[in-house]
Order: sequence, then C-alpha cells, then structure tokens
Amino acid sequence: KKLMESYSNAITRLCVLIEINNTSEHVFTLAEYLANDLRLLPKMNLSDESIGIFYRLYKNALYAVVQCCLAALPSDNPTAGIKYDQLGKRVQAFMGVLVEQLDGGQQSPFTVSSHVANALCNMLILTQETADPSQQTGSIKQHMMYRVEPEVLAKLSAYIEQHVFGGGVESGNSCLLAQKLMLATYNDVYRLHLALPRQSDTCAIVKYYGENALFADELEQLLSIVYGKDPKEFFSLVAHVVMDYCKKTNINAKVKKFLSNLKQFAKKCLAHEYEEEYLTNIIQSVIGQSLEQVFTINGVALNVIEKLFTIMKPLVAPLPLENRKAM
Repeated sequence: KKLMESYSNAITRLCVLIEINNTSEHVFTLAEYLANDLRLLPKMNLSDESIGIFYRLYKNALYAVVQCCLAALPSDNPTAGIKYDQLGKRVQAFMGVLVEQLDGGQQSPFTVSSHVANALCNMLILTQETADPSQQTGSIKQHMMYRVEPEVLAKLSAYIEQHVFGGGVESGNSCLLAQKLMLATYNDVYRLHLALPRQSDTCAIVKYYGENALFADELEQLLSIVYGKDPKEFFSLVAHVVMDYCKKTNINAKVKKFLSNLKQFAKKCLAHEYEEEYLTNIIQSVIGQSLEQVFTINGVALNVIEKLFTIMKPLVAPLPLENRKAM
C-alpha cells in the first residue's frame, strides 16, 4: 500500500512537471517506463484518481515524444535510435486502452473519466491520418496513425454526455471547470481532426444547446464547428435531434425550445443574409426525416408528425414565398 501511495505521489508530480516542460530528452525514458506500467495497471490497486492521473501523464509523455520526433531535423540527436515502429505500437496500445474505458463509462468515476476523455481526444488529434506521408514527418506518422471508426465517435459522445450532462457528478467549481474542459477538448477533435468518418454523433451533445447555460459557450462553439465543416450534415443532425424529441413525451415544449435556440444561433453566429436559407434548410431536413419516419417500422406516428408540422408553422410563415412553395 505504501509503495502504491509513493507511486501515486510520483506520477502526480511528474504530471505537473511534464506539463511545465515537455522538451526534455528524459520524456523518452519516461514514456518507456510508463508503457510497461500500462500493462501492469490493472494489478496495481491504484485509487481512481491515481488511475486518471496515470492516463494523463502517459498521454503527456507520448505527446511530448511524438512532437519531439516530428520536430526533429535529420541532424538532431535527441531522436537518434528511436524505433518508430516500437513507438507506434505503444501509441496504438494506449489508444486501445483509452477506447476500452469508454465501454464502462456509466460506472467510471469522474476523477477517472475526465482524464480518459481528455487523453483520448488529444491522442485522436495527434494520431490522425496524414494526407502526405511523403513528407519528412511521414515515417513516424505512418507508424502511429490511428484510423477513427464510427463506433469510437459514438462511444465518445455517449461518454461525454454521461459525465457532463448525465448528473451524478459532484457540484463545485473544480468539477464544473473539468466538465467545461472535457467539452472544449471534445470540440477540438471535430475542429482539428481532418479525417473523421462523420460528425453525426455530435447530436448527443448538440441537443443540449440552450438547455444548460453553464456550457453555453462550449455548445455554441460545437454548433459553429459542425456547421462550418459541413452545413448539409449539420442540418441532418439537428433534424435527427428533432425526430428524437418526437419519440418522447412533451414534444411541444422540447421541439419549440430547440428550434428557437437554433434560430438564435443563426442570429448570433451567421451573417444576416444566410438566415433565411439556414432556416429553410433546417425545416426541409426535418420534413424529409419526418416523412421517412412515417414509413419506418417503430418510426414516429403520423399524428405526432402532424403535431410537429403545426409546431414549425411559425418558423415557416416569415420565409419568402418561393421558399415556402419549395417546402
């Protein structure tokens, strides 16, 4: 027990030190030691908080090693002798462990989940597939590239939703700041990753826009990122949120509020001349998905669809005649 307490204290101090200065050559040795410890982690009987700190430290160490390798010129010595294939295996093994943690998301304490989510998001950005492997950085990139499967994005969104919006997290400024950091880091994945298979999983988070003032800035940022990357997918995913509300109780209040929030987003974040086109596309996407639902087994009932169309009438009325005719 004393040994594990000493280990916990040591990795906590190292975590602070490496975040202050990650340019030391010693990060290579540290990453090697931590790779061995990762395999032993299930047998170490560390506290939840210490396990979270370990993930954070190992992420920082691998991040520093990879950045050092990417920045090194042929004449530089710090990376001489580094086996990129071995480093790549360590990166892939760590990614696998982090993704596994997403499966037990509901049982995972917040002291662990916050570090897991941030570490995974940071590593997803670092290990994204490069478009030009012929560049000087290509050698290491080829070994450490991690292809993001759609189910990983689905699990990550559910994990973030559970620990930010699911309740059960202790109140207090430190927890709130940690939750805001989780959301901001999650947003960075969609902002900085150039090879994600889809953005639709963000609907698990986007649906809270306007619901929770504590995370208003982060949710608005996510909406802006998704819209900026692919407006067509944006309209599809907000329509998906509306259809999900149609399968629940109190459809009137929920749909009205969500559509009103989307309208406010347009006024605040989009140029005025795009507002009409923006609203038209949202309504058309909702209509398209609602008609599909009518002919789908276990879809939305026709009377609910009729209620939905009634709710949307005030949004349609101010639009130009040609837009209304098209719909």
